[in-house]
Amino acid sequence: MSVLPSSLCSDLLQVTNAIASRKATFLAEDDWLTLPFGNYPKNVNHQLFDMMVHISGILEETDSIAVEIQPNKQLPRTLDLISRCWNLHDRFRNWYVNLVGNSDQPQHWYETTSSPDPPPSDGLLNFVMWFPSLLVANSLILYWTSLELLIGTMFHLYHTLPPVFDRSSLRPLNMHDEHNVRQYALNILQSVEYFLQPEMGGTGPNLTLFPLRSAMQYFIYFPGEKEAEWCFRMFERLSSMGIPFGAYLAKMRPENWPTERGHQVQARDVYSDGNPEDGAAQ
Repeated sequence: MSVLPSSLCSDLLQVTNAIASRKATFLAEDDWLTLPFGNYPKNVNHQLFDMMVHISGILEETDSIAVEIQPNKQLPRTLDLISRCWNLHDRFRNWYVNLVGNSDQPQHWYETTSSPDPPPSDGLLNFVMWFPSLLVANSLILYWTSLELLIGTMFHLYHTLPPVFDRSSLRPLNMHDEHNVRQYALNILQSVEYFLQPEMGGTGPNLTLFPLRSAMQYFIYFPGEKEAEWCFRMFERLSSMGIPFGAYLAKMRPENWPTERGHQVQARDVYSDGNPEDGAAQ
């Protein structure tokens, strides 16, 4: 049976709970990021969590800006938050580059799916992600989830900028970023089968819940009905495996949500510059 260190599972639970609640966490305070480790160097998983703890604060500030009643404060707060998002985005990207660069073996690869769940007809899920270990798989699926949430938040922030605002001083958010965030969500879907192997016991399926929920929300908010339906079927499968939260998520179909799809922000509405580019997001 594949397991993760208990301390890592505890850290993961705290970090994902903070993100799900969209409330800043004490885990992002400098003392909590440094004092528990003393002079011991942090491994790649701790480095990843050190970045993830800042996402909940960004989400909370995004919600706070949305109800800001003083217009003269809303724009400066939005610009400051966009800067924070890009800084965190670059830290995540550097983390991935270091992870791959410091390894003497591939960190993920594609294999033909053997899943009983039929993939969407576009063929994108005919191949699945495979990993050298559960530890690496968990790190990468959290990395993709984090960037999906972060870039999705930036799309929203750029969309809220006044039409007359001169964006020339801003770092462009463009169609390549939309391609990347969609690919991150697809990477999550393509990773699920690895976590559901019998030898993963109950650990693997539970580790998919938070990333799969985030991917599901992306495919509901942006065009992706087939992929969203696949997510719901997967939650039903998780429920049948005895994962309680899977049953809850399986019931969260769009028609049961208070948010109407027609009111969702489309990524193409918030481009500040750029042209389409091909290539998988990493």
